[in-house]
Amino acid sequence: MHYALRIKNFLADDFFVKALSFFVLFSLPLGMKKFLFPIEGKFITSETDGVFLFLNDIWIIILLFLFSSFCINKKPCLSFLKKKALMVPLAIFVGFSFLSIFVSTHFGFSTYFFIRLVLGVIFGFLVYCLVKHSGFFSVALGLFLSALVQSFLGLLQFISGKSVGLRYFGEVVVNETTQYVARTSVDGAVFLRAYGTMQHANILAAFLIIGFLAGAFLFYKKYNKERRDVLASALISSGLFIIALGIAATFSRSGWIAAFVSGILFLGFVFFNHNGKKAGMRMCVLFAVIFVGVISSFGWAIIPRASLERDEPSVELRVDYLHIGSRIITDHPFFGVGIGNQTDYAKEQGLYAKFGVSRPRDFQPIHNIFILVFSEIGIFGVVSIGIFFAALFARAFRNVARDINVAWLFSSTIALFIFGLFDHFPWTMQSGIAMFWVLVFLLALSLEERVE
Repeated sequence: MHYALRIKNFLADDFFVKALSFFVLFSLPLGMKKFLFPIEGKFITSETDGVFLFLNDIWIIILLFLFSSFCINKKPCLSFLKKKALMVPLAIFVGFSFLSIFVSTHFGFSTYFFIRLVLGVIFGFLVYCLVKHSGFFSVALGLFLSALVQSFLGLLQFISGKSVGLRYFGEVVVNETTQYVARTSVDGAVFLRAYGTMQHANILAAFLIIGFLAGAFLFYKKYNKERRDVLASALISSGLFIIALGIAATFSRSGWIAAFVSGILFLGFVFFNHNGKKAGMRMCVLFAVIFVGVISSFGWAIIPRASLERDEPSVELRVDYLHIGSRIITDHPFFGVGIGNQTDYAKEQGLYAKFGVSRPRDFQPIHNIFILVFSEIGIFGVVSIGIFFAALFARAFRNVARDINVAWLFSSTIALFIFGLFDHFPWTMQSGIAMFWVLVFLLALSLEERVE
């Protein structure tokens, strides 16, 4: 009994909770997974073809144990469940996502995708509960340092043109001859796009932006202290520059757009904060120096990539996917074709061929999560999740000038929404789902009583 009490006191200790919060967020981009079994006997080519156990699933088990046992007080977590303006539309959205399984032509796939969605929501809620006890500083530090590590890894991949040997941490194995891997060409020279331990360069870009904004938040907190920590500010500034280089090395144009917009948003929110004008001026100078430094280092590769041409294959494919999505929505407006079933449905109905997508490797989900979600779960699911985010963003917008936590997390969430205009990973890929729902629940937490 004496030892049980000592264990309980240790697990409830502030340091333990803050350390746990740090490691959960630090490990967010790690793509470690264990294959369990295929879905509907399909040949495994990606994580969407089979059932996998991911690192985040292990965290869910650990956190559920801690909050369901005597270890950590779970009563503060119930506050989110009492927010009817958020809980009701979120529950309706999950309910219609579940119902969409029964209209799917691939029941197994849709069931698994629904489970992954639910696990993403649960993971986000458990992180919300954890941070309720630990505060936001350990979260920001975990994201910032993790983004710094991922940037170093991505830059090594870009320079070497291959993976760097971290397969057990989730890095996809790539060498100079690996086909169908995201690369970019500059003046005839082909470079591997940085992807870190993520499945794709765009997903890494999204995480690096989140980490960059977390670093900007830390810079603000250090600068606004009564006694400024010059060394800490200098180290954070250096880290922000390295992360910016990592974002550049992903060659993700959607990432560059999201980084620019979310960065400007955060700066604007800081200026509107009654305590933030001096910090805002310092951050403007810092961001300008970082931008000049990145262009000086990577301008030779960024500038040719920055232009968009209508006849580019990637642009044409995204337009074709939008046409496919519009066709599916027109034919199935109420309940969609089933969560996770858009790609298989489009293949079976010949929609890819009809809209000019001929190569099997291009039979991919619609690269716009708003159209994709509409096509899979129908108008009722889209309206319910739309009401959820309308309520969340309206409250966030009213508080960005008063609370730097809200400003930081709102800007980060907007960055993922910008990615959603051009990509599908926040809906289809486990790492994207986890990032998305963690940010959503952290934003909801920042709108509660002040959490330091």
